Amino acid sequence: MLINNKLMLFMVIFGLVALSNTARADEYMTCNSCTTAYEMQQKVVRKVRAITAGSAASSSYTYHVASFTKGFAKSFTVTSRVQFNRWGELETSVVARITSTPEDVQQSVNAGYRMMSRSAFGKPIEVPASSGFDSAWDIARNHSNHDRFDDWFESNHSFIYWTAQFVSIVGGNWLGGVNGMEIKFIFPNGSSFVMTAATLGSTVRLSYKEKSARDANGNMIPDSGETVGGNYSFSTDQGLQDFINTLAAHGIEVRVIRGSGWLGGGSGGTVTIVPFSPR
Repeated sequence: MLINNKLMLFMVIFGLVALSNTARADEYMTCNSCTTAYEMQQKVVRKVRAITAGSAASSSYTYHVASFTKGFAKSFTVTSRVQFNRWGELETSVVARITSTPEDVQQSVNAGYRMMSRSAFGKPIEVPASSGFDSAWDIARNHSNHDRFDDWFESNHSFIYWTAQFVSIVGGNWLGGVNGMEIKFIFPNGSSFVMTAATLGSTVRLSYKEKSARDANGNMIPDSGETVGGNYSFSTDQGLQDFINTLAAHGIEVRVIRGSGWLGGGSGGTVTIVPFSPR
């Protein structure tokens, strides 16, 4: 009886699938963090699985995925269908197969990549003292400065105009075309940090990328609420002292262990820094 019930259920589902199998218009997706076709494929599979989960309908999609930061696009044919797994339970199976990318799609991505390379996304931006921010420490250690810095950037650069032009060039199909793009900012003292773009409604906002802040020597500046620990390299003795002084100014006391990697004598080197813990 159980077998008959499963068979009847399968026949019903099969009939529904046959009747509801639909082909849809092409879909467009941006994945500026993707560096390989496989990453794009997995992103598409996750997207379609989320859309079709719990549905008895079999669906077919064509997805075009673009990485404007890398200048390449991949296209996939994606099928979603309901089937029994090995335990006799229904599940949605999603398969994405790579297919040829239409020429107009690749041309659109090429145009976006060229424009991006000439914009703020293509090169670091120098932050002047007139911005009111002296160092990447101001951003990493103070969460309230994130939005303030974004406001300053939009007021002093043609970022909004550029994003509008970007959408105009690549076309309206690529919703969120700038999502995930990164902008690096450098301060006069050599420190730096990165902000990431995201589309919010009709506007584009920047958000601080966690753990992206670095001092002039490339050492990670701890984010708000975090401390330091590990090996740090400095080109001069003074660079180490400045780092320690800045940590102290932000309420972080540390111990410095000068091992074999420390050259000293004004030449700097590598040291181990650990949070101070009294005995």
